[in-house]
Amino acid sequence: MEADRTILFADIVDSTGFTEALGDVESRRYLAEILDELADLTRAQGGIVIKTIGDEIMCAFESPGAGLSAAVDMQRALAAKPFLKGRPSRVKIGVHSGPVLIENGDMFGDVVNVAARVISLAAAEQVLYGGMKLMNAKGATSILMDVRTGEVISVVSLPSFDPNDRPRPAIEGDASDSPLFNRSVQGVYELGSVLKIFAAAQAIDLGLASADTVIDTKGPMKVGGFKIGEFRNKNYGELSVTDIIVKSSNRGTGRLALSIGAKRQKEFLQSLGFFEATSFEIVEAASGRPLLPKRWTDLS
Repeated sequence: MEADRTILFADIVDSTGFTEALGDVESRRYLAEILDELADLTRAQGGIVIKTIGDEIMCAFESPGAGLSAAVDMQRALAAKPFLKGRPSRVKIGVHSGPVLIENGDMFGDVVNVAARVISLAAAEQVLYGGMKLMNAKGATSILMDVRTGEVISVVSLPSFDPNDRPRPAIEGDASDSPLFNRSVQGVYELGSVLKIFAAAQAIDLGLASADTVIDTKGPMKVGGFKIGEFRNKNYGELSVTDIIVKSSNRGTGRLALSIGAKRQKEFLQSLGFFEATSFEIVEAASGRPLLPKRWTDLS
């Protein structure tokens, strides 16, 4: 049987952490209590529980509105719970709507797969948050893309905020101190060695080199009065263009860039959109413009 349904997956965050903090017996009791509460909230919106899988629950609703309302109720209910030994009770939720196959009380199909995929992507925020705390950073961002298509699968900017309790926009100080600041599209970062592949690509595109062309990367090398060295003072000697990228050679890339020339390099990077704000379906993306040198020189 096929029918339109809204599928919701809800996964309790950091269930392993609760086990470590509370012990096996008490953590199992507490997690079961949360799952029972999520099931009650599902039924309150006219939904049904399809199954529970460990610390995850799968539910179905006859309308998208009911599914989204249940998702909001779940988040609010857990946010209201007191911390347990310093740990908040949180849940990741994935929702998708469309035709599903119904067989023996279970549901299958692309809609189910997408809802499950959405919840797996929520893990990016957990991983990023852990890294931010480990490095004692004031903020962090991650962007997950499909390398084959360029599709942006997940974007995370931390610290985040509750849209139901939106903070006021910053009117003084550094805008990036506000949780409203989206680091993924408004932050400005040095590209560093990411730019090396573009110098190599342009040199090959212009016919100045091939992947096998050998470049002398020995020092000393100065550009605009500045010494160009290698990481940890390495001296790679002669390298192919391929190995310049493999070893991330500063001098090798610099010599490729000098053969291209400042004017042509600027035109090439501009043609790729490096001088414009990120073209992305997030409102604040238009305000995140790159910083450009006033004069484009060999050192640029």
